[in-house]
Order: sequence, then structure tokens, then C-alpha cells
Amino acid sequence: MAKEKTQRVKALIDGYMELRLQEKSHEEIAEIFGVSKKTVLYYLQEIADNNNVTRDDLLYRIQKPYVRCKNTSKRKISFEQALDLASELQETINKALQEELV
Repeated sequence: MAKEKTQRVKALIDGYMELRLQEKSHEEIAEIFGVSKKTVLYYLQEIADNNNVTRDDLLYRIQKPYVRCKNTSKRKISFEQALDLASELQETINKALQEELV
């Protein structure tokens, strides 16, 4: 006896193609419908059959364009802050090690 599909799975089957056309990844689609990526992959054959495409057509990986950060000043400030925090952490560790040795 076949297991009855949940409302989320039914919504996934109905809405998958539209989201893929919007270049959503399988992970994003799973999150949208509140299911796991494995569930999305499990139902691909049924989705493919319903839309007259092959499962392989649905498996291709969407390559999103790389967008270079235009405002690098924020990145530099963050990096400088990270260096300061790393230096403070290193000093704290050194002090703790010195106390252990005493």
C-alpha cells in the first residue's frame, strides 16, 4: 500500500518547476517547502514525469553568477577588527599558559 503524501510534499510536487525556473537550488526549494533535500530528490522522478522532462534535466546544478563586493572598506575594517581580536585572544592564551606553568 502506497504511503499518502503530506501537504508539504504535494505542494513541493506542484511548485517545484516554478522555483527551478527562478533558479532556486534543491536546498532552497527544500527550505521553502519545509522538507529535506533528500525528499526533494526522492520526488524528482514524479515531478519529471508530470512535466514531461527527464529526471536528469532536473538534477543539473544551477550556477549562480559570482557578484564581487563593491564596498571593500567594510571588509577591511572587519579584517582589522579580526586581527585585533586575534591578538587579544593570543595574549589571553599566553597569560593562561604562563599561569599554569607557575
